[in-house]
Amino acid sequence: MLAVLLALGASASWGSGDFLAGLTTRRIGSALVVTVLSEGVAMIVALVVLFAIRPDWPGTDFLALAAFGGVIEAIAAVAIYRALSFGAMGVVSPIAACSAIVPVAFGIAMGEALATMAAIGIPIALIGVIAVAWTPGGVGEAEGRLATGVGLALIAALGFGGFVVVLDEAVARAGVVWAVVVARFTLVAAAGLVALVVRSSLSRASGHALPLIAVGFFDLSAVFLIAAATAEGLLAVVGVLAALYPIVTLLL
Repeated sequence: MLAVLLALGASASWGSGDFLAGLTTRRIGSALVVTVLSEGVAMIVALVVLFAIRPDWPGTDFLALAAFGGVIEAIAAVAIYRALSFGAMGVVSPIAACSAIVPVAFGIAMGEALATMAAIGIPIALIGVIAVAWTPGGVGEAEGRLATGVGLALIAALGFGGFVVVLDEAVARAGVVWAVVVARFTLVAAAGLVALVVRSSLSRASGHALPLIAVGFFDLSAVFLIAAATAEGLLAVVGVLAALYPIVTLLL
């Protein structure tokens, strides 16, 4: 039951953060800038938590995993923020939420038992992705087309799904706090490096401090919650519940 509550809390935080990130990206004009600054805030808070709790150093065998998780989450974050900034949130968010398929598949492969309803729901979700991604043709148009932002949403789905799987293993090796801190640090470092290479000016975020802080707070809260949930329950179940965040995004 605790794993369920934690995963649902993660979905609420992710849904709120995505909504704010999409609006902020529209105003600033750069998903990369939003990612670097909001996740920079998240990294600082994560470090404060680390120094406050002072967990024992778990060794180095988790570092590569947590760092890899940070990199793929950085890619997913930039993709989803960009997609939400110019695509319809009602289309982009549900597609990105199909990230749940990745931890479910991994969990089954690792021997986790899947309930009947979950086994029925997965193919239905795949059909739903195709349906929501396709925009019907208008009057006089013979064919429909892919809705705006679908490609980026699919990249985000793969990235977030992979991140949950990697985070689960990192938490098993090092605990929640260390796994989250290393993943945050790597995320910010990766996104910041790309920002330097493409010469993306952070000054364009001037005047948007509050929403950026809120995005970072919601995302960090979600990551801590999902990390704790994976430590308490089955990855396949936690992954699906955490992916309910589009409900929050759509309501907002």
